[in-house]
Amino acid sequence: MSQVYVLYCEVPHGTWGMALAAQCPDAYRKEVAIDLQALTRQDTALPQLNPNDVAQAFGMGFGVVVLFFLVGRGVGEVLRLIRHG
Repeated sequence: MSQVYVLYCEVPHGTWGMALAAQCPDAYRKEVAIDLQALTRQDTALPQLNPNDVAQAFGMGFGVVVLFFLVGRGVGEVLRLIRHG
């Protein structure tokens, strides 16, 4: 089993601020070994999407947004007419 090693700097909060990684003192350098198998996806968590269903969902969402925009504009016009006259 192959492993990947991650090197990071564990500096207490506020000690170094915007320090570069090359400026990390040896006392604060930490190394973690991660199994490569844990980093690769063994199964697909996302289902296969049907393009027709995606287009239909987008169309309905877009239609709702446009509908609310037009209703808002209409309500705004009615309120403007009431206010001015």
